[in-house]
Amino acid sequence: MDTCKQAPCIGWYFYTIMQADGNPKTAQTFLYISGGPGASSLGIMLTANGPCRMDEDSLIENELSYARSVARRRFRCPRFSWTRQANGIWVDAPIPTGFSQGPIGAGWENLILDLVDFVKKFFEEHKDLNNGVHLVGFSSSGKLRGDHITGNKCINPPPLPSAQMMATLGARLVKSVGFKVNLVGVMMLSGIVAPLATIDQMKAGLVQCKDRLAECNRNGPGGTPISVYCKQALNTCENNTAQRLISAGTSAYDIRVPPGGENTSYRLHPGNVPDLLNLKSVQQALGVSKEWMPYNHQVHDQFVRFVAYDTTYQVTSLLDAGLKVLVVNGDQDFMTNAVGAFEGVSKLKGVKDYGKLLKESPAKDIKVDGRNFGKMWASQYTNGAKLAFIKVLDAGHMMFLYEPSGAQSISENFFTGGYWKSR
Repeated sequence: MDTCKQAPCIGWYFYTIMQADGNPKTAQTFLYISGGPGASSLGIMLTANGPCRMDEDSLIENELSYARSVARRRFRCPRFSWTRQANGIWVDAPIPTGFSQGPIGAGWENLILDLVDFVKKFFEEHKDLNNGVHLVGFSSSGKLRGDHITGNKCINPPPLPSAQMMATLGARLVKSVGFKVNLVGVMMLSGIVAPLATIDQMKAGLVQCKDRLAECNRNGPGGTPISVYCKQALNTCENNTAQRLISAGTSAYDIRVPPGGENTSYRLHPGNVPDLLNLKSVQQALGVSKEWMPYNHQVHDQFVRFVAYDTTYQVTSLLDAGLKVLVVNGDQDFMTNAVGAFEGVSKLKGVKDYGKLLKESPAKDIKVDGRNFGKMWASQYTNGAKLAFIKVLDAGHMMFLYEPSGAQSISENFFTGGYWKSR
């Protein structure tokens, strides 16, 4: 889909649509943008939350190998697909992530405006999918994500602002004029709502880090982040938190293991996607002609600084508009830790004191397959808003690889509003 407004800029977002297993015409819809920005959502669809995934032992060397892999049923349709009850849309964003093409945009504001334009055009062209739309953002490390798609060990770069991006996108869509996207909720996986609240929970001397975060957000609630200060904040805070942990031999994404050992606790081990997506026959079928990479370093370098951006205002705006918001974090993840994330959510205050009421609500065990996999706090308000926070037990940053069945259960209950029906 062409999203550029002025020549000579030409850009296209690559997206994948998967219909719900049930009735697509009545099913709700989710739009997923992967972590980074810079990590391909298509890769995640093929390895984690899509209707079919590659086995971890699938090795595709050439066209003949691909044909044999299909014959051997290397693609499986797992029971934990997110499309059992919902239509799914996976978007490679920002441009030129994955198969998307065009120049990298400059700045946070341009990125958000471009995404707003894309999403509105998409649903205007696909009105059959404009039914109970949910935005899903995953704040993951692009390098971590990419290495898991190719089956290699990973290193630990900074956390990235995909969840913040989706919260901001949702807030803009609510207020935008013209064609209306039927947006009903935003889910933030392993995200950071309020970086200052997260830092407050870390006991080291981080005064300088907090000062830099304040400079990044100098334009006030809802204002555009100041790029140069956001980059300084990222570097300062990273050196004072995660890098110290990594230097001590502990992963910032799973504090139980050394860096690179995160996959030892995974329940889901994905296969090698680049070999598949770079086959000539596959690209011809998809209508693309570009080397597919799970992670775009240039996109990462352009936007990683905005992890310091505080999106409390945007999340509060979503709740003020009567939408539902779900924040999910793993309890073994240091980089976007559950303690700090819950602290940020508990401070949300708009036309209602959302966070206070959420914090006062009793924690509830949530189960899948007869076992307890998380704790949830949920609250709903007289203006129609719904807010929930889930701490996934024994899970690091890549939550749906640690807990694929649990992640599916979370997504389905979020889409249907199940977490609030008994309250």
